Parts: sequence; C-alpha cells; structure tokens
Amino acid sequence: METVAIAYLFFIGACFWSFASVLVYRLKSGKTGIFSGRSECGSCGKKLGWKELFPIFSWAFQRGRCVGCGKRISAIYPALEIVTGGLFVLIGTRFVELPQVLAGDFSEMARLGFFLAAAFVTVAFVFYDLLYQEIPDEVLVPAILAMGGLLAFLPEGNSLFRHFEPVLWNDALLSQGWNALLGAGAIYTFFYLQFLIPAGIHCLRNGRYRDAAEVLAYYVILPFAVTWDTAKQLLGKPFERFFAMVESPIAKVFGRSEESGNAEEALPAWIGLWDLRIAVFMGFLGGAKIAGLGVFLAYLVGSVVGLYVLAVRKERNVAIAFGPFLAIGLFLSFLFYEPITRMVLGLSVR
Repeated sequence: METVAIAYLFFIGACFWSFASVLVYRLKSGKTGIFSGRSECGSCGKKLGWKELFPIFSWAFQRGRCVGCGKRISAIYPALEIVTGGLFVLIGTRFVELPQVLAGDFSEMARLGFFLAAAFVTVAFVFYDLLYQEIPDEVLVPAILAMGGLLAFLPEGNSLFRHFEPVLWNDALLSQGWNALLGAGAIYTFFYLQFLIPAGIHCLRNGRYRDAAEVLAYYVILPFAVTWDTAKQLLGKPFERFFAMVESPIAKVFGRSEESGNAEEALPAWIGLWDLRIAVFMGFLGGAKIAGLGVFLAYLVGSVVGLYVLAVRKERNVAIAFGPFLAIGLFLSFLFYEPITRMVLGLSVR
C-alpha cells in the first residue's frame, strides 16, 4: 500500500511541476486565465491535448518536440518534473507519518497537504526567480497570508506546526504564533539591513535625506505595500474603483514626482528586496530555529556556488538568484536540523 502511495505522490508532484511551469509563464507574460486557460505551445500556439500534457511520458513519446510545429522542447521540463515528483515523495516519507495518512488520520493528512502546498509554492517561486530574478507576489503573498491565518487560529500543538523548535527560555515564546513571528521578523530584519546600510550611506553621502528617511520607513511599509499591490493584481477590475479611492488621498500626501525616482530601483543594495518576501515565508513555515538555520545553510551553499561562478566566469558583477539557495537551505534545515545543530554547536537539541 505504501508503495502505491509513494508512486501516487511522485505522479502528483510531476503534475504540480507541470502546472507550476505554466503558472510562471502566464504570471510573467500577464496572460489571462492563469488557472483556467488551456496549455499551449509557446512557439506555435497550438492548444495541447491530454496526451501532450502527461508528465514525463509525453515529452519522451514526442521525442522532445512539439507535435504541431516540431520545435524542440527543452529537456529541463521532464527533468524538473522528476525532481518535483521526488520532492513530493520525500515529503510523504520524511515530513509526515505515511502509515497514519493511509490509515485515515485527519491531522496527519492535513499536515501532508500543508507541506505539499508549501512545496508547490516553493517550486513556483524558485523557478520564477531562476528565470527572471524576481519573486512572484501573486503566489508567495497569498501563501504567507494563509499560513498567518493558520498560525493565528489553529490551537497550540496542532499537527501542521509541530516541527517548531522551542525558542529561548521564555514560555510565551513557545507558542507557535510568536515562534513564527520571531523567525520571520529576525530574517526580514537581517535581510533588510543589507538594503538599508548601503542605500542609507549612499543617500546621506549624496545629500538625499528624504530618500534616506524613506529607506528607513520602508522597513515598516514594505509588507503592507506588497500585500496591497498583490491584492490589486489578484482582484483586478471589479475592485479597481475601490483601490483608486483609497490610494488617492495617500498619493496626495506621500506621492513623489516621477523625476525623484524609485528607491528600490535606484539605490545600491547587497540583497534584492524580493528576498524579503521569502524571509517571512521561511519564518512562518519553519519557525525561528529551523528558518534561521535555513538562512545559514543558504548563505553557505550560495557562497560555494558564487565562488565557483567567479572562478569559472572571472567576472565580479554576476547576478545570481538567491531564492533557490534560500529554498535549498530551508529544505536541508527541515531534514537535518538536529544533526547539523549538534555538529555546529556541539549541543544536544530538543
């Protein structure tokens, strides 16, 4: 029975990747029907039938080419379908008690669904970041809000967040809500300092004191601004007048002229502000300790890859997407939290 369940998880993971690749393309291109429109060939526009959408096998049977125009389909697609299928299998065997899932334990089934959904979101933003060096707010922000709602309303000791490690010595910080907020807030602050320091120094040196004040204020404003912009994107025209009505008085007070530029685009930074969204996602998903270790591992893996790229390309100004490293670090932290902390700290952790 477990073998059948594992095979099913692999197939579901491959299907989810297939959908994620379509979602990423449509989000970036601004096409309508993100969740309902039929898939099509990116070259000739041919609508794809179910035989052309079957994960892995369709690519193999078509010999890596579109049936309509004959153009080659990259082997990266079936490769990533296999990787995502393997990721779903790993979640089903390492993150939950699979025998309890098969026995119909609702709490364990809910935990499996929770982590599979988190894996889908992670795969989507990693692929998007690799292609465009941006993070899709339309995917990540709703996921963060959903996790925030679960953290706020689910009782303590629920199955979804039982992996949270106790924080410090304060009993109040053992609650899942405070644990997640501490993790998200600490990582968010750590990342933001990597924007605040170079941007603030640059502004002060050039006499741009208003920009320096805005950079400081943006620490608080950014989460609300991103959530508001995402709501505008997702809700669309039916609520267009409502958003305009709310934004009009704010723009009159805080608006800037076009000549003054945009702080996020014009100012130097050591990290992309897109990664601040991932900081909150990591804290809510893993809690303070697991997410914190995930960031450490992300910088460790990223440093190794960065040194390799510098050695091979011999260029210093090479932009490397950091989102994939954060995802890898968080995943490794989930799998190996206790052995890694014992090795690094020499302590026995709970």
